[in-house]
Amino acid sequence: MRDTRALQTEPAGAGEPATDQRSGVKAGSRGGVLTSGGNGLVEFQTQVDAVQFRGSSVRTATRVRVALPAFNEAEALGRLIPRIAETLAESPWDFDILVVDDGSSDDTVEVARLLQTQYPVNIVCHAGNQGLGAAITTCLTRGVEGLNADDIVVAMDADNTHPPQLITRMVPMIREGHDVVIASRYQPGGRVVGLAWHREMLSWGARLMMQTLLPIRGCRDYTCGYRAYRAGVIQEALRKHHGQLVQEQGFACMADLILMLARDGAIIGEVPLLLRYDFKRGASKMRVMRTVRQTLRMVWRHRFGRAAD
Repeated sequence: MRDTRALQTEPAGAGEPATDQRSGVKAGSRGGVLTSGGNGLVEFQTQVDAVQFRGSSVRTATRVRVALPAFNEAEALGRLIPRIAETLAESPWDFDILVVDDGSSDDTVEVARLLQTQYPVNIVCHAGNQGLGAAITTCLTRGVEGLNADDIVVAMDADNTHPPQLITRMVPMIREGHDVVIASRYQPGGRVVGLAWHREMLSWGARLMMQTLLPIRGCRDYTCGYRAYRAGVIQEALRKHHGQLVQEQGFACMADLILMLARDGAIIGEVPLLLRYDFKRGASKMRVMRTVRQTLRMVWRHRFGRAAD
């Protein structure tokens, strides 16, 4: 039985998919190429098999779609995607992986296409670098396509600093009734390894400011990008806000998104995150002063109901 809720609408090619011996995941044939008219997105897709259920034509398992916003992450993707597949192959959930390339200048897309031969990976490419806000918007907009309301989209950084094993703690919380589950550095048991002291101070300062001025029940970490979302809450937000999930295009977009979802009534929870920044290869893409300005503007807008001049 084929899963009709995967991102693609047509098989990428003929023939039976092979099974990867490391993960047990059935891979699709080599991805075809689609160019979506007018939106500057190019897609490389694989055919994903559903779990076979003896004596039933209805797939009852939850689908988990892992969405990775990527900009120049060729080296990290080669490590991260096998880790995600290994983790979720041992779970009871159907899954696939969506890579959103934000105009990378390295071999990110080529690496992702090679990984398609082994894992259930789909790729969407921005025509150029549009920023984290646009990448997150594409991750969630395209991520919920074809999903039922109770399916789950997990967004995580593509730089291999977020442990995929945490997905197995986040998904059950969504199934228990949360709309969003955040992997939090500020829950008991959470910590950061390898982050520069000034970056850590910036994160703490932003958290204290937002918890004071814009408190959200169940949320301590406003800015971490590692989150699980119930597909229905994103689908409803897209309808309500006419497709605009964030107004900030930089790193402040994550706080912008969680504040909007909380205002809409989303139930939010957290699990402790061990952030291994020492696993990151290459320089940080964050511009500190730009992020500070964006964060202050975003806080002003949410606190006082209008954008700062």
